[in-house]
Amino acid sequence: MQKMSTLFLSSHCYACTCEGYLVFLDARNGFYSCLPPSQATSVINAFRHQEQNPKSEISTTILHDASIQELLKSNILTTLHTNGKNLFFEYFEKPVNEIVGTGHFESPTITINSFIRFLWSLTLGFLIWKCLPFRAIHWLRRHQYENNPDITNDISPDRLSVLVDIFFYLAPFFYTTKDHCFLTSAAMTIFLRSHNIRASWIFGVTMEPFIAHCWTQVGNTVVADNLFRVWRFTPIMSI
Repeated sequence: MQKMSTLFLSSHCYACTCEGYLVFLDARNGFYSCLPPSQATSVINAFRHQEQNPKSEISTTILHDASIQELLKSNILTTLHTNGKNLFFEYFEKPVNEIVGTGHFESPTITINSFIRFLWSLTLGFLIWKCLPFRAIHWLRRHQYENNPDITNDISPDRLSVLVDIFFYLAPFFYTTKDHCFLTSAAMTIFLRSHNIRASWIFGVTMEPFIAHCWTQVGNTVVADNLFRVWRFTPIMSI
């Protein structure tokens, strides 16, 4: 009789399908990997078999599949339920709007409070970018929501536009925002949350060629990014 086991996606990993590829984000080490369509099918089918037959387990024949073995060795997949979760593709609300500011030419009104919140957001965003692993980022998210139950995404577009103006007015004094999607979206997300706005920090990928991107989103509204650019990417993780 064949020894049986169960497959799980490691708790620190996230997955999505993009253009036939099975893409993984290792949030512990902060790197992406993927399986081409020919190999992705066998892995997805193994998990579908488990989902459709919850009382059965994966046989060693399936476990010995080269793709699955490689994922097990790299700790993207695991057979330990205490360290894993079901392979599922998280639902992400598709953005249909974008906010990039008010469009006014005059400088926004900067209060001491706004400046302090911006400086705190940029400092924390820089630390996340340079120092903190993704696991710490997840802890910060849970901690912030637990201690701020009044956070909401019910905010007027005008108010959101003013906050974006403030952020981008101050940002050039500290760094260049060009080609810094990680730092900008991290700091923007923290800045909006400091104003009790439930902003999400979303990571996405596209294939052929592989490109990773991240952006800030409030509900179905992309903040400080181009809607059509964001549509190119398949979301893989939201913080």
